[in-house]
Amino acid sequence: MRTFKLPMRLLGLGSGGGSTLRAIKLATMEGGILHGLVELVCAVATNTKDALGLIDKLTALGMTEGDNLLVVPYKVSEAEHWGRVLLELSRQFAVDHVGLYGCIPTVPESCVRALVAEGIRGTNQHPAHPKAFGGPGMFGKRVVASQIAFARLVLPRDFVAMSVCQDLDPFVDEGRVLHFEECPILPADDVDSLQARLLPTEHCVQIEALRRAAQGELLPVDCPSPVRAGEERRLNWAKEIGFMLYPEGRPYKECLARMIERRR
Repeated sequence: MRTFKLPMRLLGLGSGGGSTLRAIKLATMEGGILHGLVELVCAVATNTKDALGLIDKLTALGMTEGDNLLVVPYKVSEAEHWGRVLLELSRQFAVDHVGLYGCIPTVPESCVRALVAEGIRGTNQHPAHPKAFGGPGMFGKRVVASQIAFARLVLPRDFVAMSVCQDLDPFVDEGRVLHFEECPILPADDVDSLQARLLPTEHCVQIEALRRAAQGELLPVDCPSPVRAGEERRLNWAKEIGFMLYPEGRPYKECLARMIERRR
């Protein structure tokens, strides 16, 4: 593992409103748990639609748009170019760690390999167990809705949601789990209420993972699948429900076909 001088230099990417990056930035400031351990040297918004929220949150904390706060839109047709830009930014800002925080784009394999070759650690945030509720198309409210649906389908046994930090991997949500925390699903939960309760858990997981990374303690952990033998069909039903409720993006059957093909 690469050794570096503290603070560890972080490049953070986000596709949403930037709440996790804001929490990380606050944690790096004086009095925060990451102060002196981690420095957010550059933040990148990959979705122009939601970039303003991320930019507003981080400019309020002292970052500068166009300098260390950038918008680099992602297009599937230009994935390799986007990966090269990410690699160039990593070198430009001399980063030690790249973090994807609600960042939808898949980092191309060529970029992941180059980061590893240069000793740059990469991690990804996911709002569920990545093996059970991950893969192509599984992001945002789809994941939350799928977890609620699965919890109802396996009653009366208990099932909990979780937030995960995993190794960066060119295949969606295939990285090793490095840290996670669970969050109960309540009987009255809907997508909005569970997502609101998951949010601070997500922030804590990513901040703790960065603390461990800076201190050389971020290692893979055992995170067994919450899906028991015989429940695979109900898992697929739960995912279909998530896709039906939140249809924007690739349809479920296409994503399922891609997941099956990838495992051959």
